[in-house]
Amino acid sequence: MRRGRTGGAVAGAERRYRFAAVLALAVAVLALAVMCAAVRVHPWSVVGMMLALPAAVMAGWHVVSRRGLSRAVAGLVVLVAVVAPVLHVLAHRPVALVVTMALFGVSMACARYALRPVGPRPRHRRHRSGVPALPSGRAVLLLNPRSGGGRASGVPLRSMAPAEVDVVRVGPGEDLATLAEAAVTGGAGVLGVAGGDGSVAAVAAVAVRHGVPLVCVPAGTRNHFALDLGIDPRDVAHAVTAFRGGTDLRVDVAEVNGRVFVNNVSLGLYPALLASPHYRRSKVRAVLDQLPGVLGPDSAPLPLRFDAPDGTRYAGAHALLISNNAYRLGGLGQGAWRPLLTAGSLGVLSIRADSGRALARLAALELFGRGHLSAGYDRWTTGRLTVRADGPVTAAADGEPVTLEPLLQFTSRPGALLVRLPAGRPRSAARAVIQESRHLVDAALGRWRPPDRRRPWQRAAPELKLDRTSGH
Repeated sequence: MRRGRTGGAVAGAERRYRFAAVLALAVAVLALAVMCAAVRVHPWSVVGMMLALPAAVMAGWHVVSRRGLSRAVAGLVVLVAVVAPVLHVLAHRPVALVVTMALFGVSMACARYALRPVGPRPRHRRHRSGVPALPSGRAVLLLNPRSGGGRASGVPLRSMAPAEVDVVRVGPGEDLATLAEAAVTGGAGVLGVAGGDGSVAAVAAVAVRHGVPLVCVPAGTRNHFALDLGIDPRDVAHAVTAFRGGTDLRVDVAEVNGRVFVNNVSLGLYPALLASPHYRRSKVRAVLDQLPGVLGPDSAPLPLRFDAPDGTRYAGAHALLISNNAYRLGGLGQGAWRPLLTAGSLGVLSIRADSGRALARLAALELFGRGHLSAGYDRWTTGRLTVRADGPVTAAADGEPVTLEPLLQFTSRPGALLVRLPAGRPRSAARAVIQESRHLVDAALGRWRPPDRRRPWQRAAPELKLDRTSGH
């Protein structure tokens, strides 16, 4: 009887989840219908919105690629193109806007209920692609207090880290790689680094050379490597738990002229932004300061020469990005991430735009994630890339300014780095939204059920639990 009641309860829960999923989708459609009905009363507003979006994009590129009066006029166009449609709806149908927001809130609440897992959250969950971490002896965590504009210095790592971990603060004038080498020479079996991607790359090079695990504690500005590993930069305390045991995973690194990088090396635009005196204080001001010289009408492509795997030869590029495994790129406003750090390849992105019209076309296409359709936009993957130049090249390696001597030899080193991850692997926001949207549609169709977090004996009937505990 108990087993039957348990099965009935599970079936009832599945029906509730499915109903919530159907309601979430239906309410979202209703919210869109309300907004469309509000705009439909004024058909010219529909035409205005369709014209305002590309106008805002093209004017936006003039804002970042021009100076003086042209920039001011383009900024005014952007302001009018973005704000006017919103003010129009507010002025004529404020109630519709409020109702739409309320309906979307109900839809999100129903979706959250439909997708919530069954049972309590487990305390630990191992990385699917790794193996359980083995004891590795003494551990050293190197803290770069200058990372993230001083953010790392405010993280209380000494109180977060286990007692057996030595926390070494990098002082002024000290070299991070040298301290990491000294730690391994002194018997450290695990190296940790708290800082940004540049700090991680410096310690990762030592970890690769000596074959010791690396613990990544995100305390920098962007923390792309940590994000692609599934480590939440907002939860430093959780990242430090990797020293107590977690999952060991082998990932790729890449090299340029023998220098290890974990994310990417950028030539062109990004190094110019780093050269701006405003970069650390205001990224927007740095873009407005440097972009006209790189992508403006009077700019010239970098004199770089390189070949694609299909034999295509390139002579000149405004921006060249070589990454440790390929990035997946969305439209404007969406993040870029690497689905894999174990593909054993380099991702190459080359951009050349010789006119303002080409820039505007690239911006408009990239808004919808279709930048690859623009002329001068090329992407491919390869295991090795040679870039020829006429002299030293200014670059950004994992966000750090460097000067590279030609020839520039880029290579991938598959599985060279052993990273130690904390138990559990939170998903990135972009991947979570995409996956859960699919789950919501499947739940409404009865093809998906929320994951069951309960232990096997917790899912069974009470009498079966008694049998398990009694040894029968």
